[in-house]
Amino acid sequence: MLVISRNTGRVNTKQIGRELGVRYLLEGSVQRSGNQVRVNAELIDAATDTHLRAERFNGDISDLFALQDEITSRIAIALGVELIAAEASRPTEHPDALEYFLRGRAAANKVPTRETRAEAIELHPVSTGHRR
Repeated sequence: MLVISRNTGRVNTKQIGRELGVRYLLEGSVQRSGNQVRVNAELIDAATDTHLRAERFNGDISDLFALQDEITSRIAIALGVELIAAEASRPTEHPDALEYFLRGRAAANKVPTRETRAEAIELHPVSTGHRR
């Protein structure tokens, strides 16, 4: 993961995405009041400047390392779910194995119904415990 300061210049997210060769940006801020800290994080699709997800984390800084681990873990989990869904929804003419994998994972993350389970099994049988 590449981290740069937001204040590196007045450049829009599309330009940052192009220059860095990345599809997604994670933007955030940290605020502190006494022993409390608030971290705001927002996932942005760099190509469309679409805000995909925002998350707020509050905690006590008395154990800063535990708070850092919790925030990092929660962001990683949230990013995984959002990125899988975002990648799976991208239009394509010729989906390859990775795209089927991502679409299957996204379908498996939907509310479980007969239809979504069948879709997940069709697209990604290995992650759902099924073989074709």
